[in-house]
Amino acid sequence: MPNSFGETLQALGVPMFSEPDDAPTAASGQDGSADPGPPGPVGSPAASAPSDPCEFTFIGGAGVGGDYLDALKQSFERGGIAHVHVPNHPAAFPWEVAGDAISIPHVNDLSFAKGLVDTPEARAAAQHSLSLGDEQYNLGGYSYGAAAAAANAYAVAQNGGKVDNLVLLGAPINQDLYDAVTHNPRIKNVVNLDLGAYGDPIHAGMTDGEILRAAPKLAGQWASGQGHFRYSGDGPVFDQRRDELTQQLLDRGLR
Repeated sequence: MPNSFGETLQALGVPMFSEPDDAPTAASGQDGSADPGPPGPVGSPAASAPSDPCEFTFIGGAGVGGDYLDALKQSFERGGIAHVHVPNHPAAFPWEVAGDAISIPHVNDLSFAKGLVDTPEARAAAQHSLSLGDEQYNLGGYSYGAAAAAANAYAVAQNGGKVDNLVLLGAPINQDLYDAVTHNPRIKNVVNLDLGAYGDPIHAGMTDGEILRAAPKLAGQWASGQGHFRYSGDGPVFDQRRDELTQQLLDRGLR
């Protein structure tokens, strides 16, 4: 198991602390400057290494940082998934993790996704997706990252791009955004992996009220690395779970 708040509360942070008086607010960066907000369209040349086009960008949970993200990337690569890009900001402060978690009701609906469409980043990502030809352009995410991935996929598709596979792992997105990505012909395959069988209360299609009511249960799961946090711990048990997840993605069409 991870041994700090910033490492463990990655998939969907539950704020269980008071922010220090001298700490940056959730709306500001580490140095007090304006925070850029939730991640914009990903997988464009500006968001991935120019020399190695990203074919599978996977965004982690709140804070977008932690050892589990490196472990997920390694598992994806061992399974043979090509050109994996997993952003990782391991120095994320607890209040940054909580800020992402608290922001979920503002970034998990169709209105937010529509706001990304008319941006240079979305247009660049759409062009990049088409430049891959028959090669897959895949997006995905875990919890907070799944909401970001769904919004990005919608923006890419609305700009004429393609998304071969959209992976939603424990996705706290509203029904309107889920319907928009599942019914968009330019998003060819939505791999929705709810973890309800393991006790996770988070699932695609839920309301913001349901997300808030799930907080106490999530707090208990965070401590044990179960349910919603099934893939965010350290050690052999979690490595095996991540390898099983990779096999699920391969079985569903990722390559």
